[in-house]
Amino acid sequence: MPVLRAQKRLREMASGAELLVLADDPIARIDFPHFCNQSGTELLNLTEEAEHFCFHLKKP
Repeated sequence: MPVLRAQKRLREMASGAELLVLADDPIARIDFPHFCNQSGTELLNLTEEAEHFCFHLKKP
């Protein structure tokens, strides 16, 4: 679900815009890099906190 929500938000954003996504779903750690590979979205940074993952994305 986090990837789908991020994808929807990215569609609304201008090229080059950045999006910060917080997700508590452990599968997101696998899904986001795969999504970025397929969509051309740049994964600028991935950090893991105690309770969530933080994905910093840049729209192509």
